[in-house]
Amino acid sequence: MRVIRVPNIRSPFENRPYFNRRFKFSLNKLYAWRLVEYTRVVMLDVDNIFLRNPHELFMCGQFCAVFIDPCIFHTGLFVLEVPPPSLTI
Repeated sequence: MRVIRVPNIRSPFENRPYFNRRFKFSLNKLYAWRLVEYTRVVMLDVDNIFLRNPHELFMCGQFCAVFIDPCIFHTGLFVLEVPPPSLTI
């Protein structure tokens, strides 16, 4: 496992009165798609606890997540295969 620190991506809504501060760093998960030096990225929130061996996370398909409904997935744990960077511009 490797922990990668990234600069914060500021939410465009953080200065609005209804903005929930607990989502202040949630856009930083977008960096996972930039980790092209890896073939598989497992994105975990810091409040995840493994109760069994997480080896299955490395055997799922191109994108694995817990879906809340067909259009929304839980972003606290997801797995993706990062495609190699395109050689065309």
